[in-house]
Amino acid sequence: MATLAQIYDWFMTSKKPTQAQFWATWSSFYNKNEPIPQSSISGLTEVLNAKTENDQFNAHKTDTSAHADLFNAKEDKSQKGVAGGYAPLNDYIKLASQYLDIVDDLTTGGSSSLASAETVKTLKTQITAINTLLTSNDINLDTVQELVDAIKTVQTSISTILVNDLTTGGTTKALTAEMGKSLKALYDSLSTNKVDKAAGERLINAAEITKLSSLTNIITTVKSILSTALSSQDVAGFVTYLNALTPVLVVGANEIVEYKTTDTGRVFKLLLRGRSFGVGQAAIVAADVIESTEFLSKDIKLSNYPSTRNDGQILTNKVLGTDVNGNLKMYTIATAPAPYLNELIPDSYLPSTTGNFILKGAFFTPAMTVVINGQTVNYTTFINDNEVHANVTTGAAEGRFNVTLNNGLSATFNNALLIVLGTVYKPILTDWTNLTGSLNVDTIGEAHLKVANNLSTGKWQKLIPAAQNFKMLFYIDKSPLIASSPVGSFDNRLCLIKVSDSSIVYGAGVYGSNYGNPNFLTYLNNAYVDFTNYTSGIYPIQCEIRRVSGEVFVYLNGVLQRQFVTQAQVDMYIQVRITSFDITNIKYVETT
Repeated sequence: MATLAQIYDWFMTSKKPTQAQFWATWSSFYNKNEPIPQSSISGLTEVLNAKTENDQFNAHKTDTSAHADLFNAKEDKSQKGVAGGYAPLNDYIKLASQYLDIVDDLTTGGSSSLASAETVKTLKTQITAINTLLTSNDINLDTVQELVDAIKTVQTSISTILVNDLTTGGTTKALTAEMGKSLKALYDSLSTNKVDKAAGERLINAAEITKLSSLTNIITTVKSILSTALSSQDVAGFVTYLNALTPVLVVGANEIVEYKTTDTGRVFKLLLRGRSFGVGQAAIVAADVIESTEFLSKDIKLSNYPSTRNDGQILTNKVLGTDVNGNLKMYTIATAPAPYLNELIPDSYLPSTTGNFILKGAFFTPAMTVVINGQTVNYTTFINDNEVHANVTTGAAEGRFNVTLNNGLSATFNNALLIVLGTVYKPILTDWTNLTGSLNVDTIGEAHLKVANNLSTGKWQKLIPAAQNFKMLFYIDKSPLIASSPVGSFDNRLCLIKVSDSSIVYGAGVYGSNYGNPNFLTYLNNAYVDFTNYTSGIYPIQCEIRRVSGEVFVYLNGVLQRQFVTQAQVDMYIQVRITSFDITNIKYVETT
């Protein structure tokens, strides 16, 4: 059998009892369906040994010799009225004179004594004398009972006509003496606190008027402290702080004092003037102070609030978070996250030109630097942590250029700026027609899948004249709707199609079921004519179809893949066809 100490040790937090310990635990206790042996009950034997056997007790009840010594002390009935016996009850004189203690006066007491007949006679004489004194000539009040009844009637009448408060009225009522006492106390208090009006004066005299006029020049003094000076950030904490001031604070009669915590913005106002506060001075209480913190300067308590960055124009990096009590506060962080460029406006520009750009993104700071490869950034203007303006002079070279942002951490955004000598067009939602499948063209210059592995097409009705020189720029990127690789083998392309019959004139795209190793295809006259195994697995893929004086060039990540000699010149539209990729950053540039 296990002891309680052993069981407690087996079942301590983080311990796992063994089967043997578990069984030993239950074996240490009796089940309520099991009989408990007498030998297992502590003290049962001693208790039973102290009891009388039942047979012995029954025999004792009929034993005539039992307790003989007690019965021997009882009076024998045969001794009644005999010498040495006891007095019979039928001989009263003998009982009274020989056996009883009789008192014969009106002063001796005794709870075990009897009064004599002579004493009773004396009492009767005295009662008769009292009755004589109570005799009334009013036949209706000539007995004690009648007097008592009359007194009760008077008492009842008095209780109905007396009023014992100062609110109950009545013309037939009378106030008690206690109410008269209360009225006197009220009168005395009014006499003590009343304002005496001097003859010919107003309710207050000239001196009091002068004193009150000085209060028109009341000033407010604001004192600054840190929140750490307060034991708690509330009125109670401020009261404790003020009562412990040393040296003491002296407040003028026309002065209002406010304390402001410079780090949390709490404001506490003293309601008392013309006295001193601090050690050795009369203590103040919470009723002597109000918190006048301005709206939204207090801590704002939110539930389930995520930490979110919001620098605004603050010179230091900040994060918006909550303290342990859920109060929303701004906290300084040592290093901001690397900046993120979401959009560059405009994202294309002419060579050798000076103009203004807008950078939109996140985690921008006033000291953030902006570098654009091949271009000169003249100056930047910090708007907020999501927007910076930059004045830029572009270089003479055409192409795509990287933008690098540095707020303490550096981030580079490849091919973010296009410098091109020509007119740039990007498709908007209303430019697309013949949409099939689940193509999403809500974003300017973008064509995205809505449903993974679902063939989707759309036509951008931007007319490309037959003899127009141009650059068709776009990216092919993995769809975020597909976790790893596409299902099956599908082509994903951007093509230039004939206006007359929608057949493919030129095009480029990818084909394959593996994001890491697709084929890059070029199209001519409604069929693919060449492919390159794209093994780098780096996305997005930068694509370009360029026509110069009738010749067409297809580029992959800036590297020429295929050149087509002069083809028939026809008017064309632009078509996208995707199943497992997105086509982004679509730009059509008319060149000379």
